[in-house]
Amino acid sequence: MEEIWNRTGTHESDARVKWELKWAATKQFLKEKNKEDRRRMSQLQLKVKELQQKRQDFARVNERMADGSLTTLEQEGRSIADKILNFFLSQEWADRNKQPSLFIKLDFEKAYDRIDHSYLWSTMEAQGFVTKFVSLAKGLVEGSTSKLHINGSFSKEI
Repeated sequence: MEEIWNRTGTHESDARVKWELKWAATKQFLKEKNKEDRRRMSQLQLKVKELQQKRQDFARVNERMADGSLTTLEQEGRSIADKILNFFLSQEWADRNKQPSLFIKLDFEKAYDRIDHSYLWSTMEAQGFVTKFVSLAKGLVEGSTSKLHINGSFSKEI
């Protein structure tokens, strides 16, 4: 301490106080820096986990598409978010593997039920959809029946 006093021209106790204050400030800075680094690391770890999950989902969809067991997105996932993710993964797979593909989503719950289907088919043909595609869409809808599953049993056909 005496050397510090001789160099700085201050009393030993003043030099010690300044040094302790600087050390305390440095420790506080390092503590805050560590908190920020830990927060950033936890955010990065979450992102890595999300990416790993997406990669696993993509690999699973890729395998099922390769062996032909995945025919519709309705087979995969339970929530809307799962279906949207699977749609994008399927689209990416088709693009990456240069596979010609067609993705169709018919919304059976909203406006689709409120229009006359014959009007829909004629509109599709007028807009340039080929007849074969329109007949495939008709086949999905016409002649099909629905049942409700309530409390473990099915209702009559609708």
